[in-house]
Amino acid sequence: MNNVYVEIGTNYNPEWGVEKLTAGHTVYFIEPQPEAFSRMIDYVRANCHRYFHKARFVNVAVYSKSCLVDFETDTQFTTNSAAVTIQEAMNTTNNIHGQRTMPCTYLVHACSLSDLLCHIANTTQKQVSGVLIDTEGSEMPILQGWGFTNKPTELIIEVHHPSNQTKIRYMLSEHYDYVKTEANPQNIYVESKHLYFKLKENTDER
Repeated sequence: MNNVYVEIGTNYNPEWGVEKLTAGHTVYFIEPQPEAFSRMIDYVRANCHRYFHKARFVNVAVYSKSCLVDFETDTQFTTNSAAVTIQEAMNTTNNIHGQRTMPCTYLVHACSLSDLLCHIANTTQKQVSGVLIDTEGSEMPILQGWGFTNKPTELIIEVHHPSNQTKIRYMLSEHYDYVKTEANPQNIYVESKHLYFKLKENTDER
């Protein structure tokens, strides 16, 4: 069975999405940072050549609404918060994944989670089976801007701030059952956790 999955914030090594692609499913890989986006396509091609034709690559940020946003980055690592200003980026030296970096900044297109899922549903004519959101701390505004349309069956959300775990569980409780919390072995931040949710059986899919 060909299901549809979406990985938001892939960086350059989307292992979760590649696992779904290797199983023969259609996967949308979403990454706003241009260099990471290019390297991610090469990674998917190298690790899943047989099903590469089922991959869909989208170079866009996902945020609370569809707009243009300032995006802070350096040549090797990325923060997907999409919430800094150009002046802040010029005046600040950030510590990204343990590396001291001077960021450059540029504008990227951003879309809301609602708009993204609506587009995918209209394009594939299928309900999305699963979504992984790993956006380096911007999970709260992404979820706050979601109107709970085109709800995926399963949600995995990487939460970087411990205080947001309870907030997200409450935010989703009307539509999703909480399943479990696990550490993300790929992330060096000790407080980063993966929260797993499943769509309630009595909730409309659309």
